Amino acid sequence: MARLKYDVFISHATEDKVAFAEPLAIALRRWGLKVWFDKFSLKVGDSLRASIERGLSRSRYGVVIYSPHFLAKNWTKAELDGLFLREMDGKKVVILPIWHDITSTEMKKALPIQAGKKALKSSEGVESVARSLVEVIRPKLLKLEVKKGLAYEATDSFIDIARAQHPGYDFIVHSGDSDAPIKPGTLARVTNNSHRIDIRISNPALVREPPKLKLAFEGEGAKKAAELYRTGKPQSWKAGECRYLSGNIPFMPPSLEGGVLMAAGPGSSRAPLKHVRLEIGSSDPVVFPLMEMRPTRAGVEEAEATIGHKNSPLAISLVLSLIGSRGVDCNLATSLLGHSFSQCEKAIKAIDGLRKGDVLRIIDIETEKVFMEGPCLLENLSEEPFPTDLKSLVSLAAQIERHFSIRLDFPESVTENDSETLAILDCLLNERLYGSNLNAKATIEKAEEERGAAQRPLVAGEPVCIFQEPTNYPGYFALFGKQIPAPNWGLYTEKCVSEGKAECLLAFDQAMPGDEFRVELNAQTPTFVRWKHSLKFVTPS
Repeated sequence: MARLKYDVFISHATEDKVAFAEPLAIALRRWGLKVWFDKFSLKVGDSLRASIERGLSRSRYGVVIYSPHFLAKNWTKAELDGLFLREMDGKKVVILPIWHDITSTEMKKALPIQAGKKALKSSEGVESVARSLVEVIRPKLLKLEVKKGLAYEATDSFIDIARAQHPGYDFIVHSGDSDAPIKPGTLARVTNNSHRIDIRISNPALVREPPKLKLAFEGEGAKKAAELYRTGKPQSWKAGECRYLSGNIPFMPPSLEGGVLMAAGPGSSRAPLKHVRLEIGSSDPVVFPLMEMRPTRAGVEEAEATIGHKNSPLAISLVLSLIGSRGVDCNLATSLLGHSFSQCEKAIKAIDGLRKGDVLRIIDIETEKVFMEGPCLLENLSEEPFPTDLKSLVSLAAQIERHFSIRLDFPESVTENDSETLAILDCLLNERLYGSNLNAKATIEKAEEERGAAQRPLVAGEPVCIFQEPTNYPGYFALFGKQIPAPNWGLYTEKCVSEGKAECLLAFDQAMPGDEFRVELNAQTPTFVRWKHSLKFVTPS
């Protein structure tokens, strides 16, 4: 006997798919049911009949969506016959009927036996019908939903009572996940095997007295307490490492048996954010005019702050020594994606400068007070973080931004078309060599009189200038999904001669105006890419 793979098979007419059948299938899957539905279960190349028979044979229930369209189909009746046979043979499949845009009279006339069964109606709404089906097919899912709802209600009730009893405090209750990191602003965390309470101060003005906590530490717990005091880094203690003596922080347990105590550094979460200007380098520094500086932790011997901005690809984490002259440890992070190439270029220059030992200067924008000035000890940049080809790409794209007064954002990937466009723009903007020579076969139409005479040096083999424009140039470059309007351009070779000049010249002289003939051109000088308007003399091609 085939293993039952699906909870339910949905039989329906194609005309009812969009309006009801597919939304119902999606709703049942959201509840966690395994649904056989042609859109979900048929793959390219599958036999429709074989797939449906397989779905029927491996489903516990069959949902039949009766409608005028359904009753008019031979194929849907075949599906229904299959369900009837399984139900009559005592198999597991049970038919669950749904009436969709059909009346009792129509059902009695078409299927009198099925019309007597209690049926759901699509007019009750997709979600209501889905819930009723789940109640029959897998009622445990409904019980689980009820339990979740009760858990959430209990959590909300606890939080409301806790806030009322402890003004100025806020509480976040989690089920499980006790190893999640402490978020900024968390004063303490109390956990047991299944729940976690994060305790925060939401309004210091309402707190009756400052939070106090007196603990006795033992063994490894004493070392962790010293580290918290020295650096402000969050710490956690388990049973046997500390004992709670006294304090006024809500819900602190007298014992840590079966739980964990966690705490963050003093005052770090409440330190205000400052807007600062970042300067890297002494002469001609790289400047980030608006950055946000947020202290993240504070200790007696060292403190930590992060500097960054949503519009900047560069973020800095600083660990400052508050005693002695050890200097500043600096961690850098970059996220170029989505930022303009000019900003990316600035970030790369800044990191290169810091790697070389340039001075980092942090200045309060409001007061112009210098918070910090001096070299940094880079902890995570012993090697070059940016490949040479990436630096070249960023530099060229930033130059294109400035030249055309356009913003280009760093993309997820660079296509072949992007690479070709970059190469051409590099040649145009920086007058780089495009190729060693230009060889081409051209079809030329002989012009009338004076213009025809101007063509004669070309076919006679005399050195001439050649300017070859791109075919069907739309007037813009497509780069990283943007259009950059630009004047006409083309390949330019200063000296070009024709091959087989005697035969070519004879053919040219014998041709009548308007006749076409072919000529092979070989460049004698390198090929460049040039703007058309920058050339004074261009031989017609």
